[in-house]
Amino acid sequence: MEDNIFGVDLKKTATLVSVFSLTTALLDKLTPQEIWNNLELKDLSQKNIQNKDFFDWCNDAVKQSMRFNLVIGNPPFNPIKGISKKVRFQTKIRTFKDKTKSYS
Repeated sequence: MEDNIFGVDLKKTATLVSVFSLTTALLDKLTPQEIWNNLELKDLSQKNIQNKDFFDWCNDAVKQSMRFNLVIGNPPFNPIKGISKKVRFQTKIRTFKDKTKSYS
């Protein structure tokens, strides 16, 4: 799981729920004997599920030469007041493109 699943959210609670859900799903697939004898749980919140802005996280991933086969996302539910969703998104994309040009 540590090599294949990554996530990011601005809300700390959302990241904690994700870590808990992934851990529960893993435990559900194992027998009690496997859990008792072999399981070592790693803290997914350190590397895999992070509390950050998605675009900042992407910038860090590009710097670390991380590559992904699939990225799934959803728009923010509580956008910043006073700025339209379209303007905020366009600004983030433009900033991200500018920052990552030097890493391509």
